[in-house]
Amino acid sequence: MPTTAQMPHLFGSTLRVNLSLIVALAMALVVWWLMQRSRLGFSFKVIGLNPDAGKTAGMDARLITVLVLTISGALIGMAGMATLSGTDFLLSTGYGGNTGFNAITVALLGRNSPGGIVLARCCSPRSSPVGATCRQ
Repeated sequence: MPTTAQMPHLFGSTLRVNLSLIVALAMALVVWWLMQRSRLGFSFKVIGLNPDAGKTAGMDARLITVLVLTISGALIGMAGMATLSGTDFLLSTGYGGNTGFNAITVALLGRNSPGGIVLARCCSPRSSPVGATCRQ
């Protein structure tokens, strides 16, 4: 990958901390705002918990489902972009491995809230250097 496509390091090139950390924190804040403060987030919750109640309230369950899938796909695409342009710099056939399963574990530990997921990610031994040192 050309160096112009790589994310810049935040604290020097010896640490693997790059601009993707700020992007991830910003996305967590956007998701928190979307789910807690917006009308669309309320619709996401209603349709997710009880589609029939949402339909009764006048919400289009199919449209909301497509929006949820689109937004989640965009978020995972940004996560993949951050990994490729921030730390790995190449794409191979076995790329990703168990990343999805680790992400599910982190989401469950964070109780499916953006702030909890950020905290769980920092302490997860499988997905964080901080967690790896906590494990020892």
